Amino acid sequence: MYERIEGIIEAQEPISHIGETLSTVAQFKREKTLFRGKIIEIPVVSGNALRGIMRRRGSYHLMKMLGIRKEMLGEDVQHALFSGGMLKKGAGGGTIDMNFIKELRTMLPLMSVFGTTIGQQMIGGKLDVGQLIPISCQTVQRTGIESDISIHSLLDEVSHTRRDDMEDRTKGIDTDDQKQQMRYQTEVLAAGTQFSHYFTLKDCSDLERGAFMSTLYQFMQYPKIGGMGGRGFGMIKMDYVVDESAVEMYETWVSENAEQIRAYLTTLDYVGESKTGKAKKLQNVPLSGTPISHYAKGEYKRESTGNSMKL
Repeated sequence: MYERIEGIIEAQEPISHIGETLSTVAQFKREKTLFRGKIIEIPVVSGNALRGIMRRRGSYHLMKMLGIRKEMLGEDVQHALFSGGMLKKGAGGGTIDMNFIKELRTMLPLMSVFGTTIGQQMIGGKLDVGQLIPISCQTVQRTGIESDISIHSLLDEVSHTRRDDMEDRTKGIDTDDQKQQMRYQTEVLAAGTQFSHYFTLKDCSDLERGAFMSTLYQFMQYPKIGGMGGRGFGMIKMDYVVDESAVEMYETWVSENAEQIRAYLTTLDYVGESKTGKAKKLQNVPLSGTPISHYAKGEYKRESTGNSMKL
């Protein structure tokens, strides 16, 4: 079952999302769209930019619930959790391991929602994140929302100056001819710009849906997108409603199964290695006091416990 969640996002601060740089002007990302029979270019914020931020927020929250730090995980697992992973040359022989994928979706609902790559296993995500389309008269066909605002009036250029004060090492003083100054501009969408947006959950289990809702809630506590966040850019307001019961179910499940999840995260760092090599390494790297060879083999049971699933 597909669940489409639509909402309006409003910029509380100017939004910077660079597409390309021409001379000293960093232009906002644009894409072509049809308007009154003509092709025009409109500024958009890519869904992938928002997806990446939310993935990291959700993963950091998972680490907090598990009582571990990102640095305690293997490099491959860090990539898989926080950035979507990368293929590992020669791991697993390139075959699709359906049992492994099923295990991962069961043990890590958050990773199942956002998708990942680990070893040579590519696990497709169950979340579509729509582009942020500015609401304007030129984008009615995209947003379905009537507006009298021109997209061009929403764009602005912010000027910056980068100054390099070089010290005269011989005399120990600054001289005017040593000081380098560069001026450049960044194109932004103005504060107050409203965007049409959506999320789509695709055939998610209750736990996966809870993992998404928990991540959405975490992101909404400090919702920033785009660049120059440290300079007062990127803050947004979202009108999405978080399903609190779904959040509670997921976070309770993580709390009840934290020990097993920590153990499983450790085993993921050895995806594609031989059973002998994996078992030898696992003897010395548990994240908890519980032996993890049991979980490395995938020999765990699932049992229903009301609204949660206990391993």
